[in-house]
Amino acid sequence: MKRILFIIVIMFFITGCGIKDNNKTDNSNGEVSQEETSAGYIEGELEIKDIDGKNYEFIYRDEVYKVLYVSDTWKIYDSYKITNNSDMKKICRALLKIHKIPSSDYKSYRNVDDMVYEWKQHNLAFQVLPEGNSFRESAKDVDLDPRDQGKSLVEIYEDRTGQKLDLSKLFN
Repeated sequence: MKRILFIIVIMFFITGCGIKDNNKTDNSNGEVSQEETSAGYIEGELEIKDIDGKNYEFIYRDEVYKVLYVSDTWKIYDSYKITNNSDMKKICRALLKIHKIPSSDYKSYRNVDDMVYEWKQHNLAFQVLPEGNSFRESAKDVDLDPRDQGKSLVEIYEDRTGQKLDLSKLFN
């Protein structure tokens, strides 16, 4: 019964219900995460250190995070550890000040909110997929690029795998 309920909750999140326009995200037991709704841990603007014009880093909650910029893409390593909406916005804002990322149509640029939405989709995949799943491992690092703008977890999964999402295959 718990497994069925878990799959129903996952499907609710996978279909994007309430996530895209809402700063609050339910955790696996249905309660709103305090970290998601708090003001954040970053005070003021975030300092991002340029290592070599391609590699960057920043300190968040006493941990150094590595960031890579290549070909209109920001990749934040171990981004799954950062779940605070306010902090995610500050990080994306700081990255966009260094290098803008084109939108999916390459006519404009991505904004903070759509980058945070993509980040949350990666975090959700990391949270709900089982250990050992290759898509889960890939989701631990968010790659903020033009092609994933506005895509849900299902759309990202299907784009990466070339297959329709089948939960029975993921959880067996």
